[in-house]
Amino acid sequence: MKENRIIAYSLLAHINDNNIGVKNFDDVFKPLVKSALCDLNNKEIKSGESINEIKTEFDSKFGLDIPTDLLRTILKDISKELSEKGDDSFIIHNDNSYLMNSFIFSDYEDEINETKSELKEIEKLYNLHLETEGVDIDSQISIFEYIDKSRLRLSKFFAKKDDKVLELDDVLQASFINSIKSNSKLFNQLRRIYLGSIISAYLTVDIGESETDLELLLDTNFILGLLDLNSIESHHTCCKIVEIAKKLGFKLSVLPYTIEETELLIERKSNQLEDSFFQGYLDPESIFSAVVRRRLSKTKLVQIVSNLENTMNKEFGVFIVGNDTKFRNLAKYQYADVLKFYSELRAGKGWSAHHDTTAVAYVREKRGRTKLSGNILNAKCWFVTNTPYDIRTPNKKGELPDIVRAAELLNLLWLSSPQAMQLFGGTELSELGLTRLVSTTISMSLPNTRVLKELDQNFSLYSGENEITADDTLVVASMISKKKVKQPEKLNELAKSNPKEFINSVKSLAEEGRKEDKEIRERVEEFISKFSEVIKLEKESRTNQDSPTDEIPVLIESRSNLFSIVVSVVFLSFVLWSFEKLFEVTFFTEYQNWTLAKGVIQLTIILGGAAIKTKNKAFWLSGFISLIIAVIMLLKQ
Repeated sequence: MKENRIIAYSLLAHINDNNIGVKNFDDVFKPLVKSALCDLNNKEIKSGESINEIKTEFDSKFGLDIPTDLLRTILKDISKELSEKGDDSFIIHNDNSYLMNSFIFSDYEDEINETKSELKEIEKLYNLHLETEGVDIDSQISIFEYIDKSRLRLSKFFAKKDDKVLELDDVLQASFINSIKSNSKLFNQLRRIYLGSIISAYLTVDIGESETDLELLLDTNFILGLLDLNSIESHHTCCKIVEIAKKLGFKLSVLPYTIEETELLIERKSNQLEDSFFQGYLDPESIFSAVVRRRLSKTKLVQIVSNLENTMNKEFGVFIVGNDTKFRNLAKYQYADVLKFYSELRAGKGWSAHHDTTAVAYVREKRGRTKLSGNILNAKCWFVTNTPYDIRTPNKKGELPDIVRAAELLNLLWLSSPQAMQLFGGTELSELGLTRLVSTTISMSLPNTRVLKELDQNFSLYSGENEITADDTLVVASMISKKKVKQPEKLNELAKSNPKEFINSVKSLAEEGRKEDKEIRERVEEFISKFSEVIKLEKESRTNQDSPTDEIPVLIESRSNLFSIVVSVVFLSFVLWSFEKLFEVTFFTEYQNWTLAKGVIQLTIILGGAAIKTKNKAFWLSGFISLIIAVIMLLKQ
């Protein structure tokens, strides 16, 4: 992934986060267009017959493909904005020719330079992470390409530029992000790249205006997300969609068939709780994980099932379709091709295939017979799922899919509606999106549930004193999620054939995992410390380069420093001046330069405070010492 595109992502997020004068996403791209115009001006290109020349410069500089219509709109806006100020720096004519005169724009040059430096350090840290894991760097995608996968899903799924199914099997990238989450500066930079990548999807997806008659039909795993029976990120995503949908006047509905499927799923998992300790710490998107996180009992799960319809209707405002028999029958007969598609996809799960086909039948009947393409939010009805897996649909090429993943829908709503942007800021969206990408990756990378269930039973069977401890289990779970244990089914085979060797293997793996985790943590902490120091030095270097060499450094660097120094000077001056008056001390009056000495003492106090409070310690310290010598000389006289 090219550096210029990564920088563009970070810059888009920076502009959006600061949100100065931004009314819509056209405004977010405007500073980038101005920067491209400035570069053309620096190359002495002052005019052109077509804005395609500007587009070429923009695309080359930022690694993005800006639509010509959007570019034209932004250029006209820039020209109008300058004209109203009596400035003819840039003029665009009706035939798309343009004229430029000394166009200067450098608002974000410092931001770009700082981003470049930070990206290099993140890449170094990521490569160190791969080396620590014993992985060939060239065999892995970059951390930035991994983050860009959400944008690719969003663009390719809807724009239908190709039918490639994106896979999320990048555990090393996910574990790297988890390892630096505690460092706010590094994580914030990755968050901004994620947000910028989503904003850039605005260039490629025909979103359209959101219509108030849009209906969202909720899938089983979306309901689990609302009930907080998946990951924290799933719950947050689903709740935000419900909140935004209500604000925009959308209809939220669910089939009785889906309610039945949800109830059966929760009941089945509740009956497996006693044998699911291991799984509860492994898959962040599972019901077992939510049970561990929320400390839920089997009784509590049963209560959730018994109150499900009431909860959906009263708490979340979801309409339960009165009778879905018609759609169940349509699924069997009129949509037999769709049923066949899902039956092959869900081999051995006829109930699930028929349920999904029933939902598709409902969506298509609501949409009508018209062939749909293009504008996404005018599709009238969507089947919304919260699955972390890739969505395969029975739709023909050129048609909008019937089903949309919750993560993509949330991004679409945010990009399409100013109201959604107000409800859900860019920082919140990007933090949620990035952490959800990580949890999704981990969930998708795990072995099938049959293998994990059997392994859970074996861990439980051989747990106890001098055998497998709960901590051993958690460490091995972490290793499986990171793909350090290549074939966990081999452990199950070993448990059957040689229980003692199984126990020894598990304890050996756990010890190996603890050792690796400690080494990785120490190396990451060391690198982050060095990274912070490098960034600090580079910032100071740029500051010094930007300032004239003969200019006296700024005395007070912040309001808090100014306040503390002023208070100190006033207080000590008061003490010094009052000491003579209140206690009638006359000893000092014999010095003819005493008044001058007191003034110099005050300057000394100021410089001393500056030496402590500012970054330019060497400068202020030398002045401080010089004034102390001056005071001594004055007092000697």
